[in-house]
Amino acid sequence: MVAVHAAVAHGKALPCCIAPFSMRGYDAFTLGDATQDTLRNIWNGEKYRAFRRDLLGEAPPPCCANCGLRWSL
Repeated sequence: MVAVHAAVAHGKALPCCIAPFSMRGYDAFTLGDATQDTLRNIWNGEKYRAFRRDLLGEAPPPCCANCGLRWSL
């Protein structure tokens, strides 16, 4: 399964670098916090697993709904 990943300066793990511009606020699509956990644990955690599952499903996460990358996977 393919997914992109971005971590911003304050440690928030986001699905990609475009997500902050797709919706207001980080809380709706923050998948973890690199200041509190390892990237490995974030990547393998429930939030990220659910995100990857939904990304390739019929109803993508709201922050990804209009992204062209989703359709190129």
